[in-house]
Amino acid sequence: MEVIKFSLPACPPCRVYGPIFDEVAKTTEGVEFKSYDAREERELSAKFNVRRVPVTFFVKDGTVVERLMGVLTETQLKRLIKKYK
Repeated sequence: MEVIKFSLPACPPCRVYGPIFDEVAKTTEGVEFKSYDAREERELSAKFNVRRVPVTFFVKDGTVVERLMGVLTETQLKRLIKKYK
């Protein structure tokens, strides 16, 4: 399973969400966490149809099973990982 986040450095909600995402990534085993700058990774952003940030994708077996816009709390993020793991 992968958890993929797209954000932008100048985006205030992204700056709030970044540390939450990173902390969950450090403390969660068996899940691959990836974080991308939506502007620097334009091709990948287009593939995932990123229109606004922050946005988080939960990918299982190569398929997006959930896409959530906005800042997720640590609890929300952990609950969704548990749901799809």
